[in-house]
Amino acid sequence: MVKYLLFLGTIILLVGCGNTSSQFITQPKVQTEEPFVQDPLETESKHLTSLSPQYLDESKYTGDELEIVRLINQRAEYLWEGNEEEYLTLFTEDRPVSQIPNYQIQELVIEDEIAFQEQKQIYQVACRIKEIHIDKTESSRGYVFKKDKQDAQAAWKIADID
Repeated sequence: MVKYLLFLGTIILLVGCGNTSSQFITQPKVQTEEPFVQDPLETESKHLTSLSPQYLDESKYTGDELEIVRLINQRAEYLWEGNEEEYLTLFTEDRPVSQIPNYQIQELVIEDEIAFQEQKQIYQVACRIKEIHIDKTESSRGYVFKKDKQDAQAAWKIADID
């Protein structure tokens, strides 16, 4: 049996290696087109575009509600851009924050109705917003807004975010 396997192996070896007359001579391929190289800036731009935040739809609101929604959207925009100077202008002077947080908001969802309250000196608004961060973590935050009742030119400001 061993002799038979050796004989068969030798024949296969001779047949496979012995036929050199049918080899083809081939020319190396010449590349006529330049290889595709993607611009890293273009790649980053497309990536950021696909990740850009989804703001609250301002077309669904009017009046003071629209101003509140714009403030929420601006906060998300300034967080996204890392614009600390503009971020801090959204808050009242007695604001509880002194610097911009180190996260970015991917998407915003209003969880409750925007609730207005009239007080002696100010108008106050409270609402709850679900924030979906760029790392896919979620947080539900309570926003409080204030507007001075005595000043006709006063604008809404963020008083607190819990």
